[in-house]
Amino acid sequence: MASLTALDKGFNHITTYTASFVALFIALPWPLNIFPLSAEAALVIILCRFHRFRPFLERIGSRFSEKTIVDNLLAAFDALSFRRVVIMLTMSVLFFLVYTTQYYFIILCFTDLSWMVAVKTIPLIYAINLVMPFTIGDLGIKEMASVKLLGPFGIPGGAAFSASLTQNVLTFIIPSLVGGLVLMLNRPRSVPEAISSAVHTAPCSE
Repeated sequence: MASLTALDKGFNHITTYTASFVALFIALPWPLNIFPLSAEAALVIILCRFHRFRPFLERIGSRFSEKTIVDNLLAAFDALSFRRVVIMLTMSVLFFLVYTTQYYFIILCFTDLSWMVAVKTIPLIYAINLVMPFTIGDLGIKEMASVKLLGPFGIPGGAAFSASLTQNVLTFIIPSLVGGLVLMLNRPRSVPEAISSAVHTAPCSE
């Protein structure tokens, strides 16, 4: 389950990077747009050859952890199939489209933004937020990227900041509060200790 969860996160990253490469290909002039196209081709090749990395990952992991833990982490290679990869990628793409569309409509609540500018900028905002090593609930990084990338297209910094912060509240803070309440109210019940078999088999002393 842990390895499949990591793969799901990886597919989400691949989807975000692919969208950002497409945005750069559209935004950059010729011949600079060759670079994001080449990066996307390399990403596709790595994805298609991903199963060949298992021996390398196994050797690296065995140097820092026990073999059992490494085998559990690499268990996703055994569970992967063409159908499962297609399903996980499809879900990642749908999630990205929903999340991006939500952000676009939130921006429209504060200012006007053409859909072509949204295609060129919003994927890059998510990619910048993704490559940052430390963020708390995506707070701060995405707001800064929104202001910097949307500003040259005439979008006020206040509108870009407010739209990004609003989406973070809707998709992170509110669900986190709800999840915290669920964890507090749904406490696991104590399981009664199983009676030892010796109690049933031992003769009565009386």
